[in-house]
Amino acid sequence: RVLLTVLLHIFRFPGILIHSSRKGMVHTQMLEQVQMECEVIEIKELGHACLEFSWGISIFGNLLIVSYFYGFSFLDYTNERHQLSIKESVEIVRRKKGLAIGLGLVFYLCFFIPLLGGLISSFLAIISVVAATISLEETFDN
Repeated sequence: RVLLTVLLHIFRFPGILIHSSRKGMVHTQMLEQVQMECEVIEIKELGHACLEFSWGISIFGNLLIVSYFYGFSFLDYTNERHQLSIKESVEIVRRKKGLAIGLGLVFYLCFFIPLLGGLISSFLAIISVVAATISLEETFDN
């Protein structure tokens, strides 16, 4: 059906026209009906494609957002120790958003390990905070 839709719209087949025996008039009723059906099929196919695409974007976007906020919390621990304001802490984490997403992504993906995910991620949280502290200490030294 999709191939038929594409072909009809690309080539606009003139052979589908119905010729009337009266007064030599050409009726395009069948062509109009086929085009209307093709447009309905196109809308349905477009809807299905958008739905499939949005699921992929949604899952990937959710993964990035959750990872960013987990990483933000790891980096914010060090910022709190240096008694930075919320605004200063947010500015620093925005500059280091790749680090925040990286730390949070590793932590978040550990939750998907069956049975041992919670245990592994609890130890990984400690390691992530240490890694965040080491990387931010270089920022504070400068």
